[in-house]
Amino acid sequence: MAQHNWTYDNDIVAFYLCRYGLDSLLFDLKTICSKLGMKPGSMRMRVQNFRFLEFGEGLDHTAQLSKRVFTDYKETTQPDHYNKVKAQLSGMDW
Repeated sequence: MAQHNWTYDNDIVAFYLCRYGLDSLLFDLKTICSKLGMKPGSMRMRVQNFRFLEFGEGLDHTAQLSKRVFTDYKETTQPDHYNKVKAQLSGMDW
């Protein structure tokens, strides 16, 4: 698999996983990552970047895109964030 080029919507998913995990999603990490065109390790690292932004722990070399998503979504409620992630994932060819 080629190196993944992260998109704004991919980061919305990563931020959701940081905050709420996989429990409310219908798919496991491997399936989500496969459909997004990335390896699970890449998603795990991005989630750790959001952990750093959110809690001050995790990986601190955060991309500007992730910082923008964090700023845009840090006040978003779980249901609204979930709906955005669900819409992104449901639009994919499963």
